[in-house]
Amino acid sequence: MSGRAPTLLVLLLIAGVAVVTAAVLFIGQRQEMARLAQQLVLSQQQAVALETKTQELVGELAQVQDERRGLEQRVASLRTELTAATAELDRSRASVRELQDRFPRAQLVGGDESFERLVATTIGFVEAPALGLDLPLDVRGTAFQQRVWQALREIPAGATVSYAALAAHIGARGAVRAVARACATNAIAVAIPCHRVVRSDGALSGYRWGVERKRALLAREGAS
Repeated sequence: MSGRAPTLLVLLLIAGVAVVTAAVLFIGQRQEMARLAQQLVLSQQQAVALETKTQELVGELAQVQDERRGLEQRVASLRTELTAATAELDRSRASVRELQDRFPRAQLVGGDESFERLVATTIGFVEAPALGLDLPLDVRGTAFQQRVWQALREIPAGATVSYAALAAHIGARGAVRAVARACATNAIAVAIPCHRVVRSDGALSGYRWGVERKRALLAREGAS
């Protein structure tokens, strides 16, 4: 018995050490698991934050793209407006040159009070043709052209006539082409309303200032 007692104590001691060691390892594993769990939670939070930030960036990118498209559309619109304004400026300069060529000895003066009144009267007539237009005109042409232009001024707003009817009106039924040429050489738009002359079938013919302007003038006058 005396020999077995130390052996038993040793075994018990070894068993105790093993239990303590196992307990220490278990506690260490629990702590490691807890640490890993905390890291997992932190990683999940970071993932959620990253996803939220990504969504915010995607939204900002979409907004920037929308703003860019808006700017591109605005730039395209401004380019179109600039092109139209440039074309209008070129037409205005061409009109001034044409006027100067027609009256080479005249001094072109604009902006005075009487001129502004005439312009306002003309614009008012374009906006409201029923008001009529009575301007002091310096009309220069052949006797035949004068007859045609005077007949044009007798066509009321809202009405149209054919070249053949206009030729008949001035007593020149066989001079339809000459009447058409006289209309084409008319250099005073609106006041001498050659835009009110159409083809026999009612279709619009040529117009010195463009068929689209002729169509617009007739539309304002309510021509049928």
